[in-house]
Amino acid sequence: MKVNLETIDIQHTDALTEYVNEKVSKLDKYLDSIVAADVTLKKTQDSEDTHMAEVRLNVPGETLFASSTGESAGKALGDAVDALKRQIKKYKEKLSTY
Repeated sequence: MKVNLETIDIQHTDALTEYVNEKVSKLDKYLDSIVAADVTLKKTQDSEDTHMAEVRLNVPGETLFASSTGESAGKALGDAVDALKRQIKKYKEKLSTY
């Protein structure tokens, strides 16, 4: 899976890139047909202490999307990945009914 990372108002470091790749790559064990993941991390406009993570997964025939906010970019990303795990389970159930 190819992971594309975009940061807005957050310093883009190698450690951050590695952390995002590690978190998002774990989704491969739930669904091995993920083509790419687009991850956006940014600070929200309403508060400097709040971060938002948006993750879009490209899978055959569909796009799965989750976003989350948290006090850190890591927390927001973790919550978004957890939401995607649930969506992947629903997606797989949908596939198995056909």
